[in-house]
Amino acid sequence: MRIIESFRNAYNLSRRRLGIVFYAEAASDYLFLEPVLSRLLEKGRTIIYITSSATDPLLTKKTPHLDVYFIQDGGILGFFFQNAKADMFVTTVTDLGSFYFKKSPQVAHYCYLFHSLNSAHMVYRRDAFKHYDSILCPGPHIMAELQAMQQYYQWAPRCLAAHGYGKLDSMLEKKKQYGDAMDDNTVLIAPSWGKDCLIESGLVRKVIQNVLIRGHKVVLQPHPMTLKSHSAFLESLKKEFQPKGDFAVNPSIASEQAFFTCGHLITDWSGIGYEYAFTHHRPVCYVDTAAPKRRNDEYQVIGITPREISIREEVGMVVKPSEIDSVPDILVQLRQNQAMFTTRIDHAIKQTVFQLGGSGQAGAEYILSQLESGK
Repeated sequence: MRIIESFRNAYNLSRRRLGIVFYAEAASDYLFLEPVLSRLLEKGRTIIYITSSATDPLLTKKTPHLDVYFIQDGGILGFFFQNAKADMFVTTVTDLGSFYFKKSPQVAHYCYLFHSLNSAHMVYRRDAFKHYDSILCPGPHIMAELQAMQQYYQWAPRCLAAHGYGKLDSMLEKKKQYGDAMDDNTVLIAPSWGKDCLIESGLVRKVIQNVLIRGHKVVLQPHPMTLKSHSAFLESLKKEFQPKGDFAVNPSIASEQAFFTCGHLITDWSGIGYEYAFTHHRPVCYVDTAAPKRRNDEYQVIGITPREISIREEVGMVVKPSEIDSVPDILVQLRQNQAMFTTRIDHAIKQTVFQLGGSGQAGAEYILSQLESGK
């Protein structure tokens, strides 16, 4: 049973002095952790990998120097966090020191690794990054935001490393495997989640209708949070559109085929907009739903426009909800202006991502340098 396994792992691990620990809250976290994890393993370092997802791919994969343990979310995990003993603790989970993710006095160094290119000062809670010793920054905008927050809120100094974005690096490698597989007649709709986003607001139905009427195929990829909270609505969409044969729902963001084969992307505020534009050098159609999620209502005092706001017109076109019938025409315009957007996207990548193609190596070297220095 998972509860017994979790208790046994939490108890036994908390009694040991561990070296490098990676923690994954969800199965999708592996996509972001893997590049750094793999480089450390190549350097002969032993890694303790703890996951709270029963579907984490590493649970069924044997890898030299990698010890994988399952501890389910909840009180047992909280016990482990508070009693862990480690030299380095790496995770994509925010809000260290809050909720169940309490700091252990016996962990020498906490390192945060981003799972998104979105801003650090708006979509996360104000103190989401306050208690980490190091933060691996995916791009210049996030480093600037964290520096400004550190100064404004007078946080204790922390190390900000120019890391890069491992998921993008992995996508660029996988794109080589797919080759020229993009289908200009297939549209991927991949929104963010929240009450005002495409699916939760119901606006997605009109988008699907308009795109299908123009002869396109549609793949809808809901956010994992939407899959949990709006499963009945998603089932109604399946019943309405699937019988026509040109509509499908992608049940998992870890399923990559649609990302590498759909010739168009429609989203709202999701970080997939960056990933699609930067991987394929193809522009994105953004539906301008209500303001994006923000967990820090003070973000404007930092004085930096969040990147997810500024980037949309750099790498695509924005459609107002009142003009949703024009989405198919926008898709045509995006393709007609591909050359212009290719130049814009190249520039946006340089402004948004550190160490393109080399984040794994950069992250591994940084972690090892911190261990060697004893910081």
